[in-house]
Amino acid sequence: MDDVTHCFLQCAVFSNLRNRIGWIDWENFDFMHFFLRGNTNTHDTIYIKTLFAFWHMWLARNNAIFRNTTINSALIYQNIEETFCHYVTANKFPTCTSRSKRQLNHIAWSPSPFTEFKLNTDGASSSSTGMAGIGAIIRDNRGQFIKALAANIGIASNELAELWAIRDGLLMTKEQQIRKIHVETDSHTVFQMLHKDPMARQVHLKMVKDIRAIIKAFDEVWLSFFYREGNRVADALASLGKDTTFLYESFDHPPNFLLDVVRDDMYGKTINRITGGLCNMNIWLI
Repeated sequence: MDDVTHCFLQCAVFSNLRNRIGWIDWENFDFMHFFLRGNTNTHDTIYIKTLFAFWHMWLARNNAIFRNTTINSALIYQNIEETFCHYVTANKFPTCTSRSKRQLNHIAWSPSPFTEFKLNTDGASSSSTGMAGIGAIIRDNRGQFIKALAANIGIASNELAELWAIRDGLLMTKEQQIRKIHVETDSHTVFQMLHKDPMARQVHLKMVKDIRAIIKAFDEVWLSFFYREGNRVADALASLGKDTTFLYESFDHPPNFLLDVVRDDMYGKTINRITGGLCNMNIWLI
């Protein structure tokens, strides 16, 4: 056990990796207590992520000893995050089913399983006038309001408005000095654009490139697609922007028209939706 403890908590080879793993308090970490207490709560994300961290550190140590490989802290960290992503996706989100299979789902906003903060974004375009608005809101893992914005962006398509909302939402997040963020959109098309470059239409390539450039300023950016019913606050902000010419407003506190829906999200209120089996999909962008 002393060898294991030394490997995880003291070994100089892993010092860079320990510095990157910010969710563990290394100075006060009780290794024996952590493993002996156990934990059957599959939603205790810090516990689960810590297990994956130790597992990948141990694998790297064994490969270095028995296979003469080099310990690469950046690669180990990436493996930890990717394994954790697969675990959360498998446990939190339903398996994709055929679109033809209709089912009733109870949709609700939820905090991010990946990061302390979550950015919900939305874009809306009027079918009659073409005027478009964007909305974005940052909340923490308790659902507490951090910052929001609503803006009118002139005449634009729904897709462009959705991308615009993500871009300005990320800029707002950066201004808050948040280094790790989970971005959630209710546009599956835009999710695919950012997930797979070839799907981005030529007219939107500049906006996609702008978003990718902003992402580089963060330590981690997760992107997910979710239904509109779980994105009601951003939707209300985008609607305000669409219907209010020349608007660009940021909010440090929830405005009156958002109080009820912010509170509903905080307490996990669900809205029923008949779906065709399209599930959440997540990808770690950096």
